[in-house]
Amino acid sequence: MAPDLARVRAALIDQRCRAPFYRQTELRSLHDALLSNSDALQNALAADCGYTQDEITWEISASLLCVKRESQNFKPKDELANEYLVANEKDNVQHREPIGLCYIEPATKHTPLFSIVSALAPSIAAGNCNVVNLSEKTILGQTLRKALSRALDQDAFVLIDAPLDDPIVPGRTLRIIQSSSEEIPHTEELLSLDSAVCIAVVDRTGDLKKAAQQLYTARSTHGGRSPYAPDIVLVNEFAMGDFVKEVLREAMSASPRSPGSVGGTTVKDLDLHVNNLQKRDPDAQLLMRKDNFAVVQRATSNELLLKTQYPLLVLYPFRSLDHVIDLVAQQQSGSPSLATYIFANPETAKYLSQFIEGAATFVNHVPTELLLGPAFPHTKPVDLKHRYPRETLTLPRPQYIHSGRPDTKESLSSKIASLKVQALAPLVVPYRHSGADLGFFDRGAIISLGFIVTTFVGTVGCAVAYWFKSRAI
Repeated sequence: MAPDLARVRAALIDQRCRAPFYRQTELRSLHDALLSNSDALQNALAADCGYTQDEITWEISASLLCVKRESQNFKPKDELANEYLVANEKDNVQHREPIGLCYIEPATKHTPLFSIVSALAPSIAAGNCNVVNLSEKTILGQTLRKALSRALDQDAFVLIDAPLDDPIVPGRTLRIIQSSSEEIPHTEELLSLDSAVCIAVVDRTGDLKKAAQQLYTARSTHGGRSPYAPDIVLVNEFAMGDFVKEVLREAMSASPRSPGSVGGTTVKDLDLHVNNLQKRDPDAQLLMRKDNFAVVQRATSNELLLKTQYPLLVLYPFRSLDHVIDLVAQQQSGSPSLATYIFANPETAKYLSQFIEGAATFVNHVPTELLLGPAFPHTKPVDLKHRYPRETLTLPRPQYIHSGRPDTKESLSSKIASLKVQALAPLVVPYRHSGADLGFFDRGAIISLGFIVTTFVGTVGCAVAYWFKSRAI
């Protein structure tokens, strides 16, 4: 084992990272290191990723806010109070302990700085030691190595430049893999399934202008490399023309980008991808090609759900709600989408979200929080405020204290008798209206019969009244 990893193993064993004030100090040091090196980080992101100044400012600001949020939410005095609950004869039901060590393998192709910080900051707050796989071949990697090696405790934090194959301490190492295609993570892994597609559905009942703005922004930001950028946009055929106009208007009014690399994607790369798509679907139409953005309308439904990492908006028309549900179901093959964006009225959105399987569904908006950083850990809840909530980096360890006398034989017998009485009590079933027992066809038969009887009685009544009237005359 390398000396650096041996030091981390020793720190894990002596549990120094669990001390509340130690964690607070490390978070403050991380924040100060990012802030003092912000200029160097800006230059590194510009050189490595080709982002615009706004995108660079966005990523650095989000990274600083992530650390600040973890620091502000962390209360050392509360941690100490919870630690001594049992000593004060109180149950500590919510007690959690750090896993021990987090190995972070960040997503390097999209917002690499925020990808690292979004996992590192909550891991420090949770009380874990940390090992980060960070290449020295990039300017960002060199800058971060220099900044973090000075700021953080080198006995509890290590940067390596090769994947960590074996856990440093078996059973106490959590692997955070931010770019993975495996759908079933191991018990000691947090996988970001960035290979899963994102689906957008635009119905004619939705706000087409808002949909165009949101989807264009999601697809064009950071060169289209966000795992949450929409990979396919399914548009109601009656709204397709108006939606395309709104997308083109949005694209033409956007600020022009440099003709070089955008988010690691060159103009040549985008053209090559569009050509490959047209070879796959010869009847596909290239609706727009401007600077570093393109819009393509597919003609066939073959292989619609393809992941893309380019500033390319792919459209496909659908005839009805059931049609779009069938389209997605046939191609998902049991694998839910990474995210589903539905632009429609609430009733339609409810219906679509019920049948289109997705890890998260967003109605009439694409949250900007999604566009930074890696995909949320697979099989874990999506929390827009925290990419890695504390619950995912700690283990539940509830503590209970019983201050009363041990149960005697008589008291246990009385408890068993009480349980028996409760168990034999009749089951209370909520009242249900008898009409709810009728099936769909039963209701139809009753309604039809009522209509027939009403018509018959009305006809007979009119005939009798006419007969009496004629007799009177």
